[in-house]
Amino acid sequence: MANGARPSTIAALPAPAEPMLPRRRFVVSDLFALQDSGRLGESDVELIDGDLVIAAAKRNDHEVVKRALLRSLARLLPEDVAIGVEQTLYLADDQAPEPDIALYPLAILPEDLRGDQVYLLIEIAQSSLARDLGRKAQIYAAAGIGNYWVIEAQSRRLFRHRGPLSDGAWREIQIVDSPERVALPAPLAGDLALGEL
Repeated sequence: MANGARPSTIAALPAPAEPMLPRRRFVVSDLFALQDSGRLGESDVELIDGDLVIAAAKRNDHEVVKRALLRSLARLLPEDVAIGVEQTLYLADDQAPEPDIALYPLAILPEDLRGDQVYLLIEIAQSSLARDLGRKAQIYAAAGIGNYWVIEAQSRRLFRHRGPLSDGAWREIQIVDSPERVALPAPLAGDLALGEL
């Protein structure tokens, strides 16, 4: 500094508030149009609260648990129960999630399936545990899905939700640790050994 002058200090200016970016909420018919046009490519997309959500890539733990569950369920379930794998559920105009496994009456076509017709919905969580126990659990309860399981892929711990309430809450949430056996909800019969998944 010339002549021994001191540098002046400038107080930090507050950062300007970022303007909200325009946001377009999608509905199921938009999802169909995007798929039909090829704009989504082969992306695995869910519609959650009107937002298009790209599913995370499935890792080994997730796929090993899913494969073991599918093999066990195929042995236990009667012929009139469908096993939907990563099948889109059209629960509301702005809600079309893709759970890992859905069990429901075989006589019902997938696009006609209502939440209260699902026997059991299963999500296998690796990186999605917070979302599966949070917003997705609320969506499934509000849709009237009676039984919702979240299985943590690495620990094989089960978060069993029963008794959906219309506000998105559950009457009962139970945590079951591996290697316990867990009974399938009625009208299904049989039980699964979590430690064997």
